[in-house]
Parts: sequence; structure tokens; C-alpha cells
Amino acid sequence: MKSFTKCLFGGAILSAGLAAGAQAQFDIQGGGSVYAYSRESGYGNNDSYNYFPIGPFSVGVYVQSPYHSPDAAAFSGAFAGPSEIGTSTWISGAGGWTWAIIQNCYLTVPQDVDIQIDWNWDGGSAYGVGFLWIEDLTNGLFVFQESGSGSGSAQFQLLAGIQYGLSGESHVTGETDASTFWSITIPSPGSAGLLALAGLTAARRRRTTPRNLTPHLVTADMA
Repeated sequence: MKSFTKCLFGGAILSAGLAAGAQAQFDIQGGGSVYAYSRESGYGNNDSYNYFPIGPFSVGVYVQSPYHSPDAAAFSGAFAGPSEIGTSTWISGAGGWTWAIIQNCYLTVPQDVDIQIDWNWDGGSAYGVGFLWIEDLTNGLFVFQESGSGSGSAQFQLLAGIQYGLSGESHVTGETDASTFWSITIPSPGSAGLLALAGLTAARRRRTTPRNLTPHLVTADMA
């Protein structure tokens, strides 16, 4: 699947919008959901599925769907928190089929804030795919669109007074070890200098190990 052309809008990267010593946060509103689903290879309908509605909340929500057998493992997770939003999946051993998705997450920011976007849907010898769409709902235009099986990163600015909508998915399937993910983060003030050096250039990168999905988030325990 070919990747859509990225559309990036915004101002200067990592401007003076972040107050010294304090990290800006997303204001996540209701209306969306996080899903996680996995099945390990060779075990038919032995599924693991998890769902949770999005917000409003102040500390974050995280769902995961792990499934393990003697020969295979599959994991998917989706999270939406005050400074990080994303999905991640992985398979190992004999592999499996797994996906995670965030649907219709609505958010604003209390001040202009620079964000970091990273994604890797390259499953290697497995089949990996994903998408991420960010829309300026106030003005009716997409500010970021990426999909397919590629990887990369980008930085741009979200503006106060604008309502944004986003949806994104990660998926991987196969009989091997593989992982996929995407994430949107608000960098901490201490990392501003490092990201400023990166500028607007999108960098290719590979990730071969599962992403840690649980920092500073409250786990949503679902049956």
C-alpha cells in the first residue's frame, strides 16, 4: 500500500510556547474510543479484545489486549493521555494477528504547542500497516495524513483555539517477530533543544522491539 502524501501546517518548531519547567498537555474531549484486539497464530478463535470510550479525563486511559500461547504471542495497545497518544502492536514466536486503533479522538491545546509524531508500520517479513489522520475541525482541513507500511517522523505545531480530531491504527500479522506503532507526543521542556536541532526534516527510523505503552497513564482494567 502506498503512503499518502504528508500535509504539514504550522509555525516555528519548538517556539517559546512551552513554559519553563512545565509540560503542556492535550485537553482530550469525549466522543471517541480506543480498541485493542489480538489473536496468536494457530489458536483459532482464542481472541483477546478490549475497548474503552475516550474522555473527558485528566490523567489518561490505556487499554491492552495480550494473548499468549506456548509457541506464539500477540499484543496490542492503545492509549490517550495528557502528553502522549498512540497505538502499538507486536507479535512474536509463531506470530499472530493484532491491531489497535483510536477512533475520533477530539482534542484542543490550552496554548500553541509543538508536537512530535513518530510511526513505523513496516512489519519486515510480517505484514504491517497503519494510518494516522489529524484534522483541523475548526477550519475543516487535514493537517496531517499518513498511511501505508512505511515509517518516519514529523514535527509541527497545534494552535490554541482550534479543535482537532484524530484517528489512527497500527496492525501487524504474520508468523514471525514484528511490531508496529504510531505516537504523538508533546516533548518535555528539557528536550526542546534536541528537537529544535531536528528542524522540519522527517527522519526514517526502524523499531524492532515493542514500545512501552504505559508511562504516566492510568490503566483501564476491562474484563
